[in-house]
Amino acid sequence: MISNIKPLFHIAEILTLFFLCLFYPYIVQSETNHSSGCALDLDLNSINYDDMISLKDIETRVFTHTNAVIRVGVVAQNVMNLDTYQVEVLFDPKQLIFIKGEEDNISSGIKNLLKKNGGQTLGFSSIENVPGIVTISNALAGQPDDAIAPEGTGIIAMLYFEVHTCSSFENNLSLSQIYYLDHNLGEEIVLNHTNAVIQHYQTIKWDIDGNCRLDLIDVIFMLQQLSHL
Repeated sequence: MISNIKPLFHIAEILTLFFLCLFYPYIVQSETNHSSGCALDLDLNSINYDDMISLKDIETRVFTHTNAVIRVGVVAQNVMNLDTYQVEVLFDPKQLIFIKGEEDNISSGIKNLLKKNGGQTLGFSSIENVPGIVTISNALAGQPDDAIAPEGTGIIAMLYFEVHTCSSFENNLSLSQIYYLDHNLGEEIVLNHTNAVIQHYQTIKWDIDGNCRLDLIDVIFMLQQLSHL
């Protein structure tokens, strides 16, 4: 019995070494983007970002008005060999309507970070499957290539929202479920992120029900308030 045990241990050691060699690249590469981040930028007129994580040219608060369309940039920060990404942006759908998402906007001089080194993408997606949650995703086309996969900081999506209430509010746009994959398909869950706030002040006085006009309900409320004077 004893003579049969040693070969079994040799086999176990060989299998262990095989699986370590097989999965070692993924284990190592999952650490590649450990210092990366993600931020929401509410002013894309100036996008001279630092390659490191910083708030340079990142505008995290904007004051707006009823029916305004707000463009929000999703910025990947300090990435290494980025190949694929997925990000969720959370907002309050009672105050904002999600209109659309864009991969980039050449007319505005904004190119998606994935195309920094001349790469092409498989197809940008921005979907609101659940009210108040927009999921964006994108990936480089072709075989993973560290010469094409970008490094640094840049815009990975632009999202457009419309204000559809006259009531005052502060709508917190929050990043969630941020995943980056490098060119070796090593995955990082990004925990370093910067959120943003859209602030709106009531534009029609006495518009109690927030429907952007003065109607019978508003008049009744005003009369009730005056009766207590």
